[in-house]
Amino acid sequence: MKQQYDITHVIRQYLPLQQSGSRWKGLCPFHDDHHPSLTVDPGKQRFVCYACGERGDAISFIQKIERCSFKEALEKLTPESSHPPERGGEKTVPPLTPPSGGRGSLSSVGDWSELLPQLMPPVTGDSHLTPTYLEFEGGVAPHLLPGKWKMMAGRLLFPIHDEHGQFAGLAGRSLAPQAGGREDSNGDSPKYLNTPGLPRSSLLYGLHRAKEKIRQTGTAYLVEGFKDVIAMHAAGIQETVGLCGTQLAGGQQELLRRYARRVILVMDGDPAGQEAARRIAATLRQAGLETAAIDLPGGTDPDSLFREQGPEAFARYITEQAPFTGPMELRLLTALSLYPTTRMHFRDEWHPFPRILDTILTAENLPFEKESHRQALAVYVAGQT
Repeated sequence: MKQQYDITHVIRQYLPLQQSGSRWKGLCPFHDDHHPSLTVDPGKQRFVCYACGERGDAISFIQKIERCSFKEALEKLTPESSHPPERGGEKTVPPLTPPSGGRGSLSSVGDWSELLPQLMPPVTGDSHLTPTYLEFEGGVAPHLLPGKWKMMAGRLLFPIHDEHGQFAGLAGRSLAPQAGGREDSNGDSPKYLNTPGLPRSSLLYGLHRAKEKIRQTGTAYLVEGFKDVIAMHAAGIQETVGLCGTQLAGGQQELLRRYARRVILVMDGDPAGQEAARRIAATLRQAGLETAAIDLPGGTDPDSLFREQGPEAFARYITEQAPFTGPMELRLLTALSLYPTTRMHFRDEWHPFPRILDTILTAENLPFEKESHRQALAVYVAGQT
């Protein structure tokens, strides 16, 4: 049964591959890979990573990357998976079949997808945010709409997709002044409206765009709202997904477990957001995920803090606060502190360990992420001159 599925076709639906002779190569999703270490052999229908040692066939690849059972992996394979991929890696391949309850429940949203081409560009108030809003296909619905769409007239709409990129529905945010944060000033229209049947409990906003980066880093940033996700992506923090609220549903928890090993919560800086962070963190830890939270200044959220600080300063604030940033950096610096005068044989000569490390990082273009770590390495190197 396994041999009927083309392994190259299957793996290319999860990560880019480049042809190298009769084989294909790409970045391994099972460790922090900076060089193409994953090799796919269509002749043997096998893959192997020569860096971390992961290996197997098409079904075991899906089991590993989706963290699912053998039966669930089989269910994700479609008849198209038996077709060999086009050369050159340019053809868009069809997505794998999602778990039951995914696409089958979305058949009623086709009419809503027809509204997307009619959306007007959003007025974001920040030129740094506008390109990302357009990438996420967000826009303002016209005020005059046919009856079937009337409920969304004049709202800022956020198209929502499942993890495979399949359109699932829309969330519409009112642009009218809010009374008490829940309803418009006339009191008869809620702040947010979802299209009927939107399966929010099994969706994470932005996951179809963030999942590859999450797989690469092992880390997912989790925020509350649509605007927060867009702000994080605009700042270059592309491993960000949104709850679209302050409640974590079981389906959303399972999605996080499927793609991430650790989760960094970036909830709103108000008391409600901080309480939600504590509650969600406890749930995710019980599910076996490393979890921590970033404290935002009081009264702010990722969207407002981005607008206040700008993309560079905002990204620096988030990454410096992230508790899981650079664990390897800390290990290397710990080794340097233990063996600052150790000399190693490198390129036919004996050199101090700190200088070798600095040379390798520079040559491989792998600088430390934290400025304090860079400074510490510089001090160790200077001490050897």
